[in-house]
Amino acid sequence: MQGRLQRWLALGLIQAGFAVGCHPEEARQADWPTQATIVGKAHALESVLLRLERMQGTPLARLAANLRERTLECTDLSLTWAPESPESLPWSAACIAEDSAPAWVSALAGAGDLALVVPVSGELRLAGRAEIAPSGTVRFEGQWVELRPGAAEESWLVPHRTEPGPPRLADTSALLHVRFRPAAPIEVADLIPAGSQADEMFRLKSRVFSSAVLGGPLELVAYLPSEAEPLPPLAVALDVRSQTAARSAMQHFVDTLEQRWPIQSREIEVSGISGECLVELRLIPGLNPCYVVTDEALVLGSSEAVLHAALDPRPTPRLPTAGGFQLRLARFPEADQRLSRAASASAPAASFRYPWDALFGSIEWRNDRAIIHLALVDGDER
Repeated sequence: MQGRLQRWLALGLIQAGFAVGCHPEEARQADWPTQATIVGKAHALESVLLRLERMQGTPLARLAANLRERTLECTDLSLTWAPESPESLPWSAACIAEDSAPAWVSALAGAGDLALVVPVSGELRLAGRAEIAPSGTVRFEGQWVELRPGAAEESWLVPHRTEPGPPRLADTSALLHVRFRPAAPIEVADLIPAGSQADEMFRLKSRVFSSAVLGGPLELVAYLPSEAEPLPPLAVALDVRSQTAARSAMQHFVDTLEQRWPIQSREIEVSGISGECLVELRLIPGLNPCYVVTDEALVLGSSEAVLHAALDPRPTPRLPTAGGFQLRLARFPEADQRLSRAASASAPAASFRYPWDALFGSIEWRNDRAIIHLALVDGDER
């Protein structure tokens, strides 16, 4: 069971390439890679790989050791994501001359030890530069690169120019806390294939959900599980324009489920707000979904207890009003252990700690561009 949450770290590191300060015309002229690519100083990457090797016995540690061995003789290097590599290694590695960096690197503004680009689509890239401090802190700064004007505005991964505002959910004991307002609206019905299990079971293409467009802020918190919980407690907040309309939509949804499946709803009250929980759902152990509608948001939780924790007014969430996220890696070993014990009482104790304590992300608008700041840090340093 060791490393049950390890994929969260891998996802956080892969997505940490949020990109550039180049002009749009320069961006379109640069020969941007079609696969994720890292170019820069070998010594800087080595310090990152050495940290990843601390996760002994995990695939991430083995990959880091392999990459470090393959780049020991390099001064400057280039790594490219190669999932079809015949050696079954997902990254190809090569030494490069100091003056032979690809053109897209020079298109990036600013300075840094490493340059990183991650393709999102054929016309959109995340690219940027990273600096690795002697203390081990890794800081990225970047933005989206459009290979076609308007490509960013069509992606729901790109932030909206309007700030999402202050968080709605508490983040005490949070493993992950995200608040974001996407530039493009998310059409729920488009995400659910017609005739799929989700469509059949929940009627997500019903009259209510097919008309639901998530154009406002989205917020998600994954909390540290208790000893008995088989999955991390989750809470999601969707800002609403009309509390009445949101209540009506959810009531229609619950009524549809009760008519179609042998489940029942139970009324609840959280912080003086009425809501409902679904009983006897029996989809995933530990999943007992509930909801409440506040003056500002529809709040969904994986259980009633999660909603009480998420809507606790006492703690003050630390996410900025401009949006961002916190990934509390220092809490992952304990979460890993609790999830393992929930699955098996004889699960072995976790034998490693994560290479950094936290990954922080924030958004800043500068010269009409969304700049993404990311930091892998020890302690609570920002």
